[in-house]
Amino acid sequence: MKLFILLVFLATSLAKNVSLNVPLTSNSTIRPIDGVWQSFSIEYSYMADYFGNKSQPNTFSNNILQSLKDRSGKNVILRVGGSTANRVAYNASQEEAVINVFGSNPDQPSHVYIGPVWYEAFQTAPEGTLVIYDVNYRDNTSAGVNATIEDARRVWDQLDNLYAFELGNEVEGWGKNGRTSDWSPELYVPDFLKYTSLLDFVDKPFFQGGVLQGSGGAYINEPWNSVRLLELELNRDGDIKAMSQHDYHGNNCDTTDEIPEVRQNLLNHTNVINRVWPHKQMSSVVAAQNVEYVLGETNSISCQGRDNVSNVFASALWYLDYNLYVAAHTEVAKMYFHQGTPYRYSIWAPDEARPIYYGALLLAKALDGEKQVLSVAEEETFVAYSLYSKNELDSVIVVNLEPYNATGNATTGRRFVDVQLPAAAKKLWRLTAPGADVKTGIRWAGQAVQEDGTIGEEITEEVGQVVRVQDSEAVLVKW
Repeated sequence: MKLFILLVFLATSLAKNVSLNVPLTSNSTIRPIDGVWQSFSIEYSYMADYFGNKSQPNTFSNNILQSLKDRSGKNVILRVGGSTANRVAYNASQEEAVINVFGSNPDQPSHVYIGPVWYEAFQTAPEGTLVIYDVNYRDNTSAGVNATIEDARRVWDQLDNLYAFELGNEVEGWGKNGRTSDWSPELYVPDFLKYTSLLDFVDKPFFQGGVLQGSGGAYINEPWNSVRLLELELNRDGDIKAMSQHDYHGNNCDTTDEIPEVRQNLLNHTNVINRVWPHKQMSSVVAAQNVEYVLGETNSISCQGRDNVSNVFASALWYLDYNLYVAAHTEVAKMYFHQGTPYRYSIWAPDEARPIYYGALLLAKALDGEKQVLSVAEEETFVAYSLYSKNELDSVIVVNLEPYNATGNATTGRRFVDVQLPAAAKKLWRLTAPGADVKTGIRWAGQAVQEDGTIGEEITEEVGQVVRVQDSEAVLVKW
């Protein structure tokens, strides 16, 4: 059945009606997802900030993750990597867990030195939390190769919650620093296979391959992409568990003239469609080879985000649209949202929940079991997705992306959409804030995250067949 929406504008400019055509059952063959779908990537240099050590664990981060597990029933996976994984050295006599040495970039250290205590950070998250570890393999001198093997061995021996290894981060740029100037996929594949053969103590498959940059638009990076690497037999020895591509929905790097904006980059479903297009194409090819395709590092705006864009309430609404669109239209297996202590786009900081985290709470609540996701409304500033459990309608998520600013729209009033559902629902959870531009005052089901990272008992609303959703607001409705 072709899905459609009917929009009827009322006499007042503040309201409109939307009638959703939501199938009560699903005949889709799209793969289901569950709570592990929304996983996280921690910048290597900041892992100790986020999770501490055995004697001083970061209970805030633990509570943040536990709240997600309490709602979905699943632990997330933590990928520990990023640019600083390419800059790390181990010092067996170092008492500190990590020493970060900064150069000109205040967001990321230029050198990272870890000691034995650093590995304890991987053992303080909620029980059952699995870890992907990004091993530094940039230095391919004999000493560098030995350091890579020794680090992987330490991790393998110490961690019983290890899910996979990565080798390096965004390796396609290494022709300028770390490999020869003719560096290419044809050289990368045998190089990668050399290292995996040396790491013969791990189980098969145990590697997340590729770890490549995203295209940043509706095209596939050539020749550095997951499909090409598999064509070159990266999985020749059966080592590959998943292929990882990275992607962001805007650019805040020094090398670009782009100025990311809330409306242009986040509250814009068309931008989501364009940015996801490459993964729609590649994920189906990779999945057909019995290898997972993951967005192994992703978030809103590259180069650690942009202030007043990545760290305001609009990011929570974007987070929902992005996750659900990918779930409905691709064969992507998991999403890993990247963060670091000073990063603007972090889901949470080591001592603070950011606005985007509230979107993660809603999604965790919706993914309380395996769910298929279908898109039932796609307008530039209005989207809705239906979720199915064992082919039966379980819930609908409505995201009103129309921008409403806490300050700028005060004179015009806050518009809303009355959404007609296919049948009377039982419960509604609301995600709201004073505006898309705020950093505080956000509420998920009437609650705010507390100073210790916990959140109170959710307050649900009674609901019938019509649900009102204000501009810059989202709701979860369950039957």
